[in-house]
Amino acid sequence: MNRREKLLAAGVGLIAALFGLNSAYESLFERPLEAARQRSEQLHEDILRRQQELRHVRDDRRQLARWQEQSLPTNLELARSAYQSWLLELVEAAGWDGVQVDPAEPNSRRGLYQTLSFSVRGRGSPAQIVQFLYEFYRADHLHQIRSLGLTPHGKQDLLDASLTIEALALPDATRDDQLSQGQADRLALAAAADYDFIARRNIFAPGGQRLDLADHVFLTAVTQDGDSREAWFTLRGTDEMRRVRDGDELVLGRHRASVLRIDSADVLLALDGQLWLLAIGESLAQATAVPAEIGPLLQR
Repeated sequence: MNRREKLLAAGVGLIAALFGLNSAYESLFERPLEAARQRSEQLHEDILRRQQELRHVRDDRRQLARWQEQSLPTNLELARSAYQSWLLELVEAAGWDGVQVDPAEPNSRRGLYQTLSFSVRGRGSPAQIVQFLYEFYRADHLHQIRSLGLTPHGKQDLLDASLTIEALALPDATRDDQLSQGQADRLALAAAADYDFIARRNIFAPGGQRLDLADHVFLTAVTQDGDSREAWFTLRGTDEMRRVRDGDELVLGRHRASVLRIDSADVLLALDGQLWLLAIGESLAQATAVPAEIGPLLQR
């Protein structure tokens, strides 16, 4: 074998050795390293998933502990009696007449909790019904109103009310024989007086009250001429158009709404002692009641 052939053979051998070394490197280092990296990523994802599951479990445990605080007592007879008495005191304190509170038999739900249902009937003014609802939702019980029916009563400003209420008793409640004495944070507004506007929106009141007409009064447009804006109200059914500016009065039957501010897309009105914010396309019945503390900010 001459020198050239020896060099060629050596080159081939070197290339083969390099391929072998590369294959060995991939086999011994790169592939295990990639497998270890993938395994590490998988473990990291598993850890994150387990941490999330743990957070959910902790949240569920906190929620369960909260429900146990709100639950009716574990003694069902005492629970039914105590809650019935509480409902009766609530409607009587609100000033209802002809009150009747009747319990139903407890119903076990898959052995996880007991459902206690109650029917409440009585008669009261819109303000008295709102007062009851305020106190009901302010109480820190595990309960809810499943149905509420209101019917006008004769020619008086009274409503016949019929409610179905459901309360729960958990097996691990924190109390055996007493109702919760705490206050819930379900309500958006702090005081009962903040909900007076609901009573004023009584659609059953006789004599054509505001909302009977307000269902047909729509804010249809806002126009602007220089710095002056004009709001256009349409009375559906008659197609009557009323145009008002800032400071004008909008006469609605026996009521007069003061136009406090006209913006490009909504109007701020004062009607029956309450501020209302009405957007284009809405009827007065759909207006949003503005809390007293926010009103001055909107009038700036």
